Amino acid sequence: MSRSSWFRPPPVGVYLAFVGALNAALIVGRLELHDSNPSAFAVIGSEFASASAVPAGYVVRSDTAADGQFYLRLALNPFTRADYEYGIRLDNPPYRQQRILYPLFGWVLSVGNPSAAPIALIAVNYVSICVLAWIGARLAMSLVRSPGWGLFLPLYPGFVVSLARDLTEPLAICFVGTALLALLSKRHVIASVLLCAAALTRETTILVPVCFLIRSSLGIFGRFRAGPTTVYVFAIPLVVFGLWQAYLWRQWGELPLVAGGQNLAAPLSGVLEFSHVLANLPSSLLAWLHLIELASWALIATTVVLSLRAARVGSPLLLAWVGYSLQALVLSHAVWQSDWHALRALVEWHLLSMLILMSVRSHLSMLPFIGMLPVWVVTALQGVAD
Repeated sequence: MSRSSWFRPPPVGVYLAFVGALNAALIVGRLELHDSNPSAFAVIGSEFASASAVPAGYVVRSDTAADGQFYLRLALNPFTRADYEYGIRLDNPPYRQQRILYPLFGWVLSVGNPSAAPIALIAVNYVSICVLAWIGARLAMSLVRSPGWGLFLPLYPGFVVSLARDLTEPLAICFVGTALLALLSKRHVIASVLLCAAALTRETTILVPVCFLIRSSLGIFGRFRAGPTTVYVFAIPLVVFGLWQAYLWRQWGELPLVAGGQNLAAPLSGVLEFSHVLANLPSSLLAWLHLIELASWALIATTVVLSLRAARVGSPLLLAWVGYSLQALVLSHAVWQSDWHALRALVEWHLLSMLILMSVRSHLSMLPFIGMLPVWVVTALQGVAD
């Protein structure tokens, strides 16, 4: 009896339900530890907000702050021209507002109601992660793998951080993943629209259409492909992205891409400065946890490099993976010193790594899942309790 005759993978809906239940538990757990107040997800800090001026019911913390507070602020007025409104000050207006779609979705869902905006942002991320479960399963099957391999995408530990803190990554990667699925079906217009949406949700996703555009005039090989006649698919997102950048530059007097320059440094300098983690190992549990995460990333990178020759995803995605790998090497110490910041910064790299590994028929490709599991558990516990 062949293996295929007695083993049938569960339907896609089972994986979607699993991911949905898991993330619902994270949301409920975090709400329980924060008096059922959804504004706690944004981690509004007193450095940027006034407790007496924020909308009624919002929690302002004195001990910490996170980027989610700025997306919550924009969800109250996405196209604001003021750096201070609703009792919250934007720390870097052009940089924050370039990621417009996530807060815009929250604004639309909440109908501009400040009381509903925190719930809306949580809902957007929750739905995005659930959709990624379906997208991941479909991409896995398109690469002739079991749909269970698609769990690599929604169970990325960085999405725990994003869900717990009202951040943009799940929605952006949902757009990119859906665009790749549309390319597989030769739905080029839909793919172009989705890549535009991704770029307006998280600017770092623009490297994906850039790499496709570089290769399109020469012909693209592999499962994700398009010909010279579909250059517009990848050119339009660049045009839309450029127009939005120009609009924000005119409004704030600074180019958004330049405004985020503090996240970049000389090659390898940020990683090398991270050596303090090793020095703190004997006395710091968090240092040990961070080291496990670094080991997981190193395992993924090594496995992908060993699998590149056998990968069947096409040269544009391989080129994009190299691009995001180089980006990781120039991330500053400000990113690498925090495991949560690094998890967010590596989200596109992770997506492409998983697609490459899914396209390779080798038991070696299972290693990253083994490495990711403890990272997901640790991050989930931190995300709920933070």
